[in-house]
Amino acid sequence: MWKKFTAIVVSSLCIAVSNNAYAQGYIVPCTNLTNVELNKLENAYISGDIRVFYTTTAPVSGLDHRLPTQSQVDNNANGTPDFIENIATQAHAARRAYNLIGFRDPLLSPKFRAAEYIDINVLNMAANGLTYDSPVSYTSAPNRGASCTHRFDISALRENQTVGTPAVQTEFTKHWFVVAHEIFLLYQY
Repeated sequence: MWKKFTAIVVSSLCIAVSNNAYAQGYIVPCTNLTNVELNKLENAYISGDIRVFYTTTAPVSGLDHRLPTQSQVDNNANGTPDFIENIATQAHAARRAYNLIGFRDPLLSPKFRAAEYIDINVLNMAANGLTYDSPVSYTSAPNRGASCTHRFDISALRENQTVGTPAVQTEFTKHWFVVAHEIFLLYQY
């Protein structure tokens, strides 16, 4: 009799604990990965909890992720290309807009509470952008440390011309929805 009673109590406790854990929401763990392409992005522009990684250096081998010359323009002479600063600005603006209309910020989501930053990697890729659906860290990649992050990649080829002296970037609007779109995907996950 006691064995049945004990089995029922233990089963009930297991179900209660399981239901409580489910009610609290599943927390996606952070996974540490390696990626040789991300290792090529030796520059980081950090703006609050947005980090943009890029390169202006030719690789020793493999894919070349250098920003095109026109995307390396630095009109404010602060050492960071304006294109990279604008990516961070667009990411912040998109987050403010999505938060304002009531969406939960991905960095405040209980499900993804392990993530500390949103990392944007500027790569030479065919697609406009690519967003990942779980928190990751790349401890072997330059300037990243052990931080767990939300990751998305955008193409380094979003601009294609400049005008004037000093050079001014002209094609922001052609594909500039990409950053806001990729940020929105983080809200959906």
